Amino acid sequence: MSGGWAAVPGLGASLGARADQVLLEIAAALRRPPPPIDGDRKALTALLVREPGFALFYAYLDRARPRAPYRHLAERFMDRAIACVPAMSHKPFYSHGFSGTAWAAEHLGGGWILPRDPGGNDEVDDALLHLVEQAPGLAASLQYGMVGFGIYALERLPGRAGRRLLERIVVRLGREAVAARGGLCWRDRPYWHVRPGADEMADEGAALPGVFGGVAGVVGLMGGAIRQRVAAREARRLLEGALEWLWAIRKDGLFPGGVQLSWSTGSLGIAAVMLAAADAARLPAWRRRALAIGRRLAAARGAEARVRDATLGNGAAGAAHMFHRMYRASGEELLAGAARLWIRRVISRRRPGAGMAGYRVHIGAWERRFLGRPDHPVGWIGLPGLVNGVAGIGLVLLSDVVGQEPAWDRALLLAYR
Repeated sequence: MSGGWAAVPGLGASLGARADQVLLEIAAALRRPPPPIDGDRKALTALLVREPGFALFYAYLDRARPRAPYRHLAERFMDRAIACVPAMSHKPFYSHGFSGTAWAAEHLGGGWILPRDPGGNDEVDDALLHLVEQAPGLAASLQYGMVGFGIYALERLPGRAGRRLLERIVVRLGREAVAARGGLCWRDRPYWHVRPGADEMADEGAALPGVFGGVAGVVGLMGGAIRQRVAAREARRLLEGALEWLWAIRKDGLFPGGVQLSWSTGSLGIAAVMLAAADAARLPAWRRRALAIGRRLAAARGAEARVRDATLGNGAAGAAHMFHRMYRASGEELLAGAARLWIRRVISRRRPGAGMAGYRVHIGAWERRFLGRPDHPVGWIGLPGLVNGVAGIGLVLLSDVVGQEPAWDRALLLAYR
């Protein structure tokens, strides 16, 4: 199937009415979101968990419900995020630093939510370009490193600054690629280094397959570079090498890692990003392989078909949206059926009065130990964010039930311009 976007077929009016009610409750709950659970009140720049993600939700809700005050809420949350950028100059990360806020500002700019300001992100461009060219230790991943910076650069195109930054990222990723298993991979860095000599301290760890912290993120970014004709020859070499490595590490036909239906670490996230990249680069054999994984997961039962919660990153909303994306790309009814199933589960997992707008996620005790904070919450709690909270659930409902074009999912490498 090709052409315009539409809601998942066959959902029915009753489910649509329930989704409308959930959207209203998410909108009410996000007006006064709880503080960051790690206690860092400066971390409002975090696109995937904080204010920029809230602004995305309200901006798209405003398009669906333009007579409500949602545009003003989108403006308010973007203003709060942008105001925190100077205090986060030491954190360029896409997931929880200033490059994520810059992506949202670019996406919502041009007079939509933010005023037109051609030079508004110039300092971000300069800072990221300096890091890509000079930082001795730099992660490849979407979460902490160059893939995340590259998603921002893609959003800046066709501007000269975005092209220059993306070209440098492709070159550096090519320089740091590791030949393995007949393809190419990038070893994850557990933390990020900018000091001279810091590379000597880094335990580079293992190469990971997932979108959030691994090689599938590079696949998605290279697809975008090829689509936009930026360093396309080198990007194609890296894309095909990364795909070969991913295919070689499968176990029982799926990718090792986290929950299989998750965007962050699972096989469905890898397959959805692989499909978008294969279409962008015109690689029909890889397109067929991505769809084969999608079909297997659409028909999955038992452990393969479990999710952690209702969220976009690791839960039912993400599964629904990725199956819908794959259906829109292929027209395969099996994938549409899976999207319907998981949208219904997004609605059925809601527990009115619990968490935020009836949704909760599970916070493991390991996070308390990792952060060294004995007061860090654990257990089932409500969270507001894009990837792990109700803002992402709301965006999926707007796209897959209301039928709104989901340009926001360029932030997750599920689509390109």
